[in-house]
Amino acid sequence: IPYQAYYCIMRGSTPVMATFNRIYLVQQHIDDKNLDWLMYMDADILMINQEFDPRSICEENKDKAFVFCRGASDDKIWDVNAGVFFCNLKHPMTKKILKKWKKNTEKIFPDERLGTITSLVDMGGYDDQSILQNIFEEYAKKNNINWLKTYSHDESDKFNYNGPNVKQFLRPNDGSMSLQSRIQRIKDYISQNMQEFFQQP
Repeated sequence: IPYQAYYCIMRGSTPVMATFNRIYLVQQHIDDKNLDWLMYMDADILMINQEFDPRSICEENKDKAFVFCRGASDDKIWDVNAGVFFCNLKHPMTKKILKKWKKNTEKIFPDERLGTITSLVDMGGYDDQSILQNIFEEYAKKNNINWLKTYSHDESDKFNYNGPNVKQFLRPNDGSMSLQSRIQRIKDYISQNMQEFFQQP
């Protein structure tokens, strides 16, 4: 499976603006005719099950444009966690939603605001995930969202949170944990729980 990693801020100049990277990363691939699906993962994600094949998610959801795990609610299909998600680049809705996500983000955060945003508090309650959720909610209200799959309830951790396949090291919403502390949490987890994956045969 081809893999790309980015270490940058794709729009803006302050570290917190890296949360919007995913919008621009996926935009780079929406017209790539050599790709069928794209899987996005945040930097605080670990694949903890080395037998897990992400392509199985794509196979299960051939008719969907997007696949997510649920956000805060099990009962709202539009309430998604954007830390890990799949895009079906062959689905007609995918490009439409991705472009709307970018457009809405740049309307809320125009260029002249970028330099003033240094923390989550400065975002005024908006971030990349909530902007996407608002788009999905608009379609849900019109009963036109059968192209979205959101794993919830017993499957809410299918490829996110503290699930059997993928683990996400969520940051506190109040921004109280430094980047260095978050990185150390991941290092500690690897050291304590995943040594077998790095042992020499």
